[in-house]
Amino acid sequence: MDIVEHVKKYCLENRLVKSGDKVLLAVSGGPDSIGLLYIFMKMRGSFNITLSIAHFNHGLRGDESDGDQAFVEQTAQACGIHCYTEKATALKSDRGESPEEAARKFRYSFLYKILDEIGYSCVATGHTLGDNVETILYRMATGSGLPGISGILPRSNRVIHPLLTVTKRQILDFLSEQGLPYRIDRSNFNTAIPRNSIRTEIIPSFQRINSAFERHIATLAGIIREENELLDSFTRQAVDTITSKKTDDVYIFDYTGFLQLDPPTRRRVLIHAFNWLISNEHGMKRRYLSYSVLHRLSSNRVEGNKLLYSNELLTIRKEYNTLIFKKRVVDKRAKGYLYTVNILEGELFIKEIERSIRFDVTGKPEVFKKNSLFFDYHKLQPQLSIRSRREGDRISLRNTGTKKLKNLFIDHKVPVEIRSVVPVLECKGVVIGVFCCLYGMSNRVSAQYMVDEETDTVLACALLHGESRQIPAHPK
Repeated sequence: MDIVEHVKKYCLENRLVKSGDKVLLAVSGGPDSIGLLYIFMKMRGSFNITLSIAHFNHGLRGDESDGDQAFVEQTAQACGIHCYTEKATALKSDRGESPEEAARKFRYSFLYKILDEIGYSCVATGHTLGDNVETILYRMATGSGLPGISGILPRSNRVIHPLLTVTKRQILDFLSEQGLPYRIDRSNFNTAIPRNSIRTEIIPSFQRINSAFERHIATLAGIIREENELLDSFTRQAVDTITSKKTDDVYIFDYTGFLQLDPPTRRRVLIHAFNWLISNEHGMKRRYLSYSVLHRLSSNRVEGNKLLYSNELLTIRKEYNTLIFKKRVVDKRAKGYLYTVNILEGELFIKEIERSIRFDVTGKPEVFKKNSLFFDYHKLQPQLSIRSRREGDRISLRNTGTKKLKNLFIDHKVPVEIRSVVPVLECKGVVIGVFCCLYGMSNRVSAQYMVDEETDTVLACALLHGESRQIPAHPK
């Protein structure tokens, strides 16, 4: 079977393309991507697909990089195919990131921008069997679980890899037979780059042992991928039994149920939650929980409320009988808030919690509503403050004495992220009320300001649902 039929068969088996697709080919100018281009040129009629080229000039090799771009543009023109190009002005690397990894990140960002803005079905890359083997060996050397050593997938979201079963030798022979030119990237011979060292030093050693080494590694990766998918199905069943909440930003498990799972399943449950919250749709740097973190979280029973893990992407914490994965998102709310209320009759909108508080001066009510705080009006000064909790806040409670708000929230099992926005009413520098109804508990009023038998005038402060009209109130 010639290489074109081989790739066509692979595309059909893995449903990589279908009739009517607009396929964007990522072409660097090297032999693999040029081979990809001409193979797809030969297949496009039978598949009824439209082709375009995208080339990202990372500029890492100066004039040679510009030469690559000019070559790809000329090749596209000769083939009658539209070519999108972009040249990097500066590649800013994240800490610990190589220039090559930074270039990869920018390249995929460029490719996805074209996919989204122009409306292509997918982007095809020229990764070959050798690239897949390099990836597997690199992940084994640097640390990986089963998903990692499954290698490059035929499809990853909107990126397809049609040449994964094609060897470099097959590509070079095809180009030679067709008389097709290509560019050579001299940086591929720099063994200081780990992948190049694997390609030029390690893989040849294995091939001396067995010339079919690459095929065997690819077969092993396929077996691991299939068995990993089976284990994933078992994991999803376990997850369903212990999940109490699941959104795009948070995943919450019953902690007792989590501990009843065997350790390997616990680790996979942790990975499942992480992958749900942290997508890798745009092919950027791969994110994962290290084995040491997985082992620590799955092996030890945690007592009390603790932050178990945190990075720039998410936090994992144990709160009461729950295990909470929470994605880090930009919090548009202020860290704290303070509003001075100068008029006691009307409503004040607290933007940080998107709720209003209504103030009414009235006679003693017959029914004390759960969403309201009630005070003896004559014990108050006209100017009050509504604010968020501060460190060291206390309130004097009847039959209990003085209690820290922190301990009150702990008793009420209030999640940490909610505690910082619970509205607190202050008078003369003293906490006189707490809107505990925000999290479903009964409100608290300071004993010195409570309504009693001698009260004839009451200030009622009601926490309303949703936005309402505002009164003259001035945030400090």
